[in-house]
Amino acid sequence: MSSVPASGKGLFDLGGQVALVTGAAQGLGSAIAAALGAHGAAVVLADCDAAGCAAAADALRADGVDALPIPCDVADPAAVVRLVDVAAGWRGRIDTLVCNAGVQGPAEPLAETTDADRDHVFGVNLQGAARLANLIVPSVAGRAGGFITGQTLVVDGSTLITD
Repeated sequence: MSSVPASGKGLFDLGGQVALVTGAAQGLGSAIAAALGAHGAAVVLADCDAAGCAAAADALRADGVDALPIPCDVADPAAVVRLVDVAAGWRGRIDTLVCNAGVQGPAEPLAETTDADRDHVFGVNLQGAARLANLIVPSVAGRAGGFITGQTLVVDGSTLITD
């Protein structure tokens, strides 16, 4: 897991804020969660890999980050509602949403893919992010703050991580 060097912590302070990162069990999602936590945010890690999600949260907590793992398949509408309910109830708010969860889908020629293949890709990559944003945007907008992104993390005008 990568983390923000101590020298970078002075750029901005996310203390008191809560960030929700999907696809957070490994790779870019894990790095984004670590960067947010290194700057003081409490971090909710969501991923369909329950064990990986828990391990990533354990690693963050070992580094002093307030972290909560919530297993979630963002392609499942009921699971997304539960994710937002549990995440918002944990610290009373969600300030930042990073929609990082994604799947590549089948590698065969388009003519060989099925509706189920395409439904899975769109369910995770598009519909999951849209559902999350629809559930979170009203409370974030009501507080005149917060941030929602795909795979670029920008805080206070500084790009921290981009894909």
